[in-house]
Amino acid sequence: MTTRLISLFTPPAIVFAIVIIGYYIGRIRVGNISLDLSAILITAVLAGVLISEYCDSMAYAELENSMSTYSGLGTALFVSSIGLSAGASASRSVSKRSILFFIVGALMAVAGCLAMIIISFADKSVDKSLLAGIFCGSVTSTPGLSAVCEAEGAAAEQAVLGYGCSYLFGTVFTVVFVQTAVRNITFKKAYCTVKDRSDADCKNIDTLILLGISIVLGTAAGKLKLMPLGLSLGITGGILCCAILIGLIYQWLRKANADIEGEVFIYRNLGLMMFFVGSGIPAGIRMNASFNIKWVLYGMILTTVPIVFGYLFSRLILRSGREKAVCIVAGGMTSTPAIGVLLRNEKATVDLSAYSMAYIGALLTVVVIMRLI
Repeated sequence: MTTRLISLFTPPAIVFAIVIIGYYIGRIRVGNISLDLSAILITAVLAGVLISEYCDSMAYAELENSMSTYSGLGTALFVSSIGLSAGASASRSVSKRSILFFIVGALMAVAGCLAMIIISFADKSVDKSLLAGIFCGSVTSTPGLSAVCEAEGAAAEQAVLGYGCSYLFGTVFTVVFVQTAVRNITFKKAYCTVKDRSDADCKNIDTLILLGISIVLGTAAGKLKLMPLGLSLGITGGILCCAILIGLIYQWLRKANADIEGEVFIYRNLGLMMFFVGSGIPAGIRMNASFNIKWVLYGMILTTVPIVFGYLFSRLILRSGREKAVCIVAGGMTSTPAIGVLLRNEKATVDLSAYSMAYIGALLTVVVIMRLI
């Protein structure tokens, strides 16, 4: 029955059906907490499990192969959007203090990586690609997962499986943590807020062209070997770096407080949704065949370590207030849902300089680490 039902739809129809279902599940709120777009990943994984359980191997193998296209395109859109936004934000807020935020974000990623290495020594039975995927999911780093998947000798399906096992806890725990930490806090004025996205002063530019340039140049740059190590950034890292550079140049040429974050918002979310479906269905198909609860436990550890480290470092070393510390943690965890929760907190505005710089630091560090290991 399920096989015949799936045969009635093309891959694009299946993708959008999962997006629609996941989107409305993500809007369900329990108190002040919602899964937001991460519900699409959960829906896609569950769809993959059902497909694997009730369809014959030929039916789901064809669907699984077609999902790689959506995953690749989604990653390119998402990473280039993040890069443009981060580059523009960095050009407005670069200072000694913002460099410290960048460093904290990078150190959070390093802390999580060290915890991953300890786990790999303690449990040698865990596949390296699987553990790398668990790490990327625990810090909610989609570009990091993409870097793992395209690394030479990596088992992409294992990495995606690990990502699917840890991403849910990584997303939810980060959101719960920032909500708990900022209770009864009034935030300071922001550089960029959700309200700014509808600002009439934002000029109408062809953002898609900028994203396209970032993707084209970044794909080529990502394949170049970096001397003397002979390593390459990979397509994900190349697109990210080119997009950040283009964002910096764009903001400088505009010589205005351009709201790139608002302009790329729809492309970023579209890319993220496509990646979630394109990666979630294959992960669900494989998860049904092989799943171990300890992978989820490892994800919990790898989520908790960088969050605790980032918050304590920000509070004790940087002497930041709670409001600044949670913005740094949200950025260091590259968590869009977490910063979204902060932005929706009693209609308060949030200073995004700490978030954006920590985000860039964590994002670049995770991509580089995943390429090195």
